[in-house]
Amino acid sequence: MLLNADRQVPVGSQLSITQWAYQALGIPGIELKVRVRETQLHISCEGRQCPDATVVMARFSQAIHQDFPLPDQLKTIERVYLYGRHRDDAEDGENLDWTVRLEVNPSELHKQERLSSLQRPLRLPTSPPPTPLTNPEDPREIARQLEAIVGHLGIRVKVSFKDLEDSQSLNQQYRRLWVLCEATYTPDPALLGQPIAQRLRELQLRGFRDAAILGHVRGEARPEWMLRVDLTPIDRILDTWSHWGDVGAIAEQLNRALADRQLQVSAALKEYTLHVFCTPQPGVFARRDVGETFPFPDRESVAEVVAPILERLSPRGIVGAIVYGIDRPYEAAFGEPTSPRWVNWLNLPASGNSKLAKSTLSLAQDGHLGALAFLLERLLNPDLNQKLLTGGIRVQIRRKADLLHVMTEALVCPQQTQVVESVSKFLRQLSLTDILGVRVYGRRSGQKQPRWSYGVDFKPRTASNREMMPEFAATETDMGDLLPSPEWTVLDIRPATTAPQPGWQVFATQLHDRLQSTQLFIDRSPEKAPSWVPHHRLATALVWGISGLLLVGIADLVLSSALDSWKPAASTNTPTTALSVPDDPEIEPISPSTAADEGVFDSSGFTTTPPPASASASAAAPAGDYSFPTFNSQQFDNQLALYNQYLKTVGVPDVLVVGSSRSLRGIDPATLETALAREGYPNVRVFNFGINGATAQVVNLLLKQVLTPKQLPKLIIWADGARAFNSGRDDRTYEAITLSEGYKQTLNGAKPIQFPEETVETPVDKSFFQLVRDRYQNIDDALNQGLSQYSATYPQRETLRSAIFSAISALGKPSTPDEPGNSQEVPSDPTEVYHANGFLDLSVRFDPKTYYQQYSKVTGSYDGDYQSFQLRGKQATALYSLVELAQTYDIDLVFVNLPLTAEYLDAVRMKHERDFQQSMLRSSKELGFIFRDLSQLWPTQHSYFSDPSHLNRYGAAAVSEKLARDPMIPWSAGSADSINNP
Repeated sequence: MLLNADRQVPVGSQLSITQWAYQALGIPGIELKVRVRETQLHISCEGRQCPDATVVMARFSQAIHQDFPLPDQLKTIERVYLYGRHRDDAEDGENLDWTVRLEVNPSELHKQERLSSLQRPLRLPTSPPPTPLTNPEDPREIARQLEAIVGHLGIRVKVSFKDLEDSQSLNQQYRRLWVLCEATYTPDPALLGQPIAQRLRELQLRGFRDAAILGHVRGEARPEWMLRVDLTPIDRILDTWSHWGDVGAIAEQLNRALADRQLQVSAALKEYTLHVFCTPQPGVFARRDVGETFPFPDRESVAEVVAPILERLSPRGIVGAIVYGIDRPYEAAFGEPTSPRWVNWLNLPASGNSKLAKSTLSLAQDGHLGALAFLLERLLNPDLNQKLLTGGIRVQIRRKADLLHVMTEALVCPQQTQVVESVSKFLRQLSLTDILGVRVYGRRSGQKQPRWSYGVDFKPRTASNREMMPEFAATETDMGDLLPSPEWTVLDIRPATTAPQPGWQVFATQLHDRLQSTQLFIDRSPEKAPSWVPHHRLATALVWGISGLLLVGIADLVLSSALDSWKPAASTNTPTTALSVPDDPEIEPISPSTAADEGVFDSSGFTTTPPPASASASAAAPAGDYSFPTFNSQQFDNQLALYNQYLKTVGVPDVLVVGSSRSLRGIDPATLETALAREGYPNVRVFNFGINGATAQVVNLLLKQVLTPKQLPKLIIWADGARAFNSGRDDRTYEAITLSEGYKQTLNGAKPIQFPEETVETPVDKSFFQLVRDRYQNIDDALNQGLSQYSATYPQRETLRSAIFSAISALGKPSTPDEPGNSQEVPSDPTEVYHANGFLDLSVRFDPKTYYQQYSKVTGSYDGDYQSFQLRGKQATALYSLVELAQTYDIDLVFVNLPLTAEYLDAVRMKHERDFQQSMLRSSKELGFIFRDLSQLWPTQHSYFSDPSHLNRYGAAAVSEKLARDPMIPWSAGSADSINNP
């Protein structure tokens, strides 16, 4: 897409610097301040909402290098510094939200007439090299070198070493270089990665496999991001590429060797012969023009240098080389010279070695993965100079069945559009035998999971052939040592020393001796293991077996007698229609409160009361014809029954709302349908499938395993918040569901809801392991059924389960009534009603004065839902899985961060909510879903809430109205008939 294509600048027109900046950016509502300092241009971007750093940098970069070149008065500019700031009328501070540095490439701005670049030798830049290290083993000296290039950004650098064992070497140690970049703001990896990587590679550090660069905010315990830099020496890269037969790498090797003879080399490959052209360096030729003589080297002296190098490199597929000596500027692209000073023929190792005579391309066509990886890496790194400076894009290949899996990684995640097009086109042209498709992935160096993936099938494939992504290590030589997600404090990256623990050792010894003295345990140490006689084993087994059976029988009788006298505590104040509302996630307020939408309110300032229950929103009871084993959640079972009835009477909805109880009570389908009709989307059907206590894992399980693709609409609204993504706490809702009988049935292929036009699929042939698992399951069921006839406790197993849960719940865990995780303490609303569209209607209004008189206020420090708060882990994996499902079936996914009250968001929760909001912003850009943040829409509008973190019917109606008017949500995706989903 061209930038400002409708506002071309007339040739020769003189724009002021500020006018040029406004025209280059082209974003309305952004105020620019421009200042020039020597060779640096500083541009400050301010607005009511802070402009996005990525967008601003991309637009200025495209403007400078393509659309709007710098004015004449700025031709000397070498760097552009961009600053972003949120402007608030209430304060006139200078706090910046982000800073970005943009390099101006003069060679791209002023392209002079030059020789053809085809097969032209690519050289490392002639900029002054870094100061040589006096002591390469001193990390402080390396840190000073790195601070010299990033210190102007306010970044401090610390360096440390770590020994690594190379899995492919015997008794050889390699090291990893740890580079900590510390600042008062979050350093941008795209800004720091390349200059630091370039400087590290220029230092030519030996004995290091790679470097890990950490971005760290001063005062935080953990790094914000991690990059991996390959420190493979440049000469080793050139040797490897030259051996594969890369002409550019061979020319670079020869250029380095002939530099002291004032010669430069260009090369071209014709069939199996390498043509090498040796010409004077440009400076030497210029001096000759003014009368200075230049003794051109003779053939023998050049051959003494070139021949050993080509012999050592042994380029594959090249049987000979013709070396030309030309005393004037010449390029390989010009073809064969007509009058060289001399010509020399050299035989190369491939002429006498049939294995070397086969070209890299032929090897790749035969399925050689190493050759294929090199060709793809060369294809994706057309600039050898950039490859040598920063490591470029690295390629790994795996083959599984009839698929090739190609992983690409770089300091900045490779762009999907460029990589996929090049890789798929190249592999399609190769026509590899038995390869029916390719799966391409992209990730940032050091990451394990890809940021994007794309699949291309060259020929039709059956579903049974489909494969999951194989495991890709961080590097080919680092198969088991992926960069970890460090749990340590970034300020201490040295290997930990083992501290003595005398107290623990004393306790362990005492426990060991006491257990052994009971004669129920023996020491498992090999030197103390007794020599058993077979008949002793049998006698011992019989004694202990009989004793165990007697103990089991006695315990069964005691438990049965105890359960007969146990009475469950009477439930207090829990009407049968009321729902328990377990723990759910929340959201984080970042932006200031916005004015409420006018169309939602009546004259008293509240939202208009939703219309009485109708056919689409009437008080609902579970459908009578629904029968499926329970999922250990009565509310989940009820929602499935409602959805089953909805599918039969209405059909597949156009929009499905999912999430926890905050979603269940936070979006009103009836109001949303009415508002969408006013916005031009009539007849849109919405169903609210909120589940009490649902986390990301539960939502993923619902959409991928419980429901079928034909039962899903084209638009899914996931309304929830941060707690749903806390991987550090126990996910009790998910664990209870996975232990249920209903879930076991789904694993065996059964579905709780059968689509009206859908018949039960014929079971496919099961694998050997599935058959073994089913056989053992049948045996287990038979044993369970047989033994249950002799157990006095088995008929009372539900009573036993209730007693155990009652005992556990009474252990004194802090209650959190203002977070609806404790259903028994959530104030029940006598008017709450389930609607046929799944919505839970509560009319109670939150009043802090009366609420906290009845329920204690629990701060975030004691909130179990934020315990060990961690956004990475199982919940994040569930998010990736759900996004993959949406992309597979062409479903638009929108995540809505629902509102919270200021009463709820104390300092601890606010910090976690802020982390969550930033994480979702990054994930939405990387994974391609839509993120809408309403977390601080009404922080003090208590009449919209039923408790500090849950909306009531009035808040749900207001949110529904606001979402209907949101231009970022693709309502058109859900407005079409979605019954025939793929």
